[in-house]
Amino acid sequence: GDHVQADEVAVVPSTAYAMSLAAVSLRDRLTPSRHAIVVLHGQNHSNVMAWQAICEGGRGELSIVHPNDVGDWTAALLTRLAIGDVAICAVPPCHWCDGALIDLVAVGDAC
Repeated sequence: GDHVQADEVAVVPSTAYAMSLAAVSLRDRLTPSRHAIVVLHGQNHSNVMAWQAICEGGRGELSIVHPNDVGDWTAALLTRLAIGDVAICAVPPCHWCDGALIDLVAVGDAC
């Protein structure tokens, strides 16, 4: 039901290590029509650097989303996702600089 199973949890030494593993594992999802990797402006570098490395290898395009005029990250993400070229949306549940919440259910539904 609502509980996490042991095989759904990974313990890794750092966020950067986990994101590097995720980036390498997901890079094959990038296609000519779905080539964008979405991250947030000012997002912690541990999440961004692995995706930058994938893009520098010519495998995709890093798309950096800024909050909209009223500081709503979720609305800005939904607008970006509506373009239809996103293969990977690598965003946290809140922005690490200001704590602004991101509605991951809405973002997931839009993906």
